[in-house]
Amino acid sequence: MLDQLLGAAKSQVIGAITEKTGMDAGQADSAFPLAQDSIKEGIMGAIGDGNISGIMGMLSGGGDLASNSLFNSISGGFITKLTNKLGIPESMASMVSSTALPMLINKVKGGVSNDDGEVSQEGIMAALGGGDGLMDAVKGKGMDMLKDKMGGLGGLLG
Repeated sequence: MLDQLLGAAKSQVIGAITEKTGMDAGQADSAFPLAQDSIKEGIMGAIGDGNISGIMGMLSGGGDLASNSLFNSISGGFITKLTNKLGIPESMASMVSSTALPMLINKVKGGVSNDDGEVSQEGIMAALGGGDGLMDAVKGKGMDMLKDKMGGLGGLLG
């Protein structure tokens, strides 16, 4: 499901990248899967580290992603991928990151939110287990840890 959520925003994100950064459509199209991978790696890394609060903060925050350490880590990884794999300058990579990642994070937030617009445990679990390969990476101990951590958040989830 996470791949589906991210993929649904592809044309919108590519359009925004080309419009706001001047990058050509071919490069923007090449940058999109790097953004997807960066988000998935960041979320999975946070789960592995037990940083569920970072995920919740990133997805339920009031829009100030720049103050979220998980988002900053994802952004840094994405910028590195853009410079290393696409050979674009770091300044351009930073512009691409600041354009693409907030759009994609908001798409994920919408997909994991309940009917009241609040990020829900069920939504996150469904996004991670949507058959796109993420569940395999989290099976067993990792999934149990996520359930335990999410259950330990008290009344934050509703």
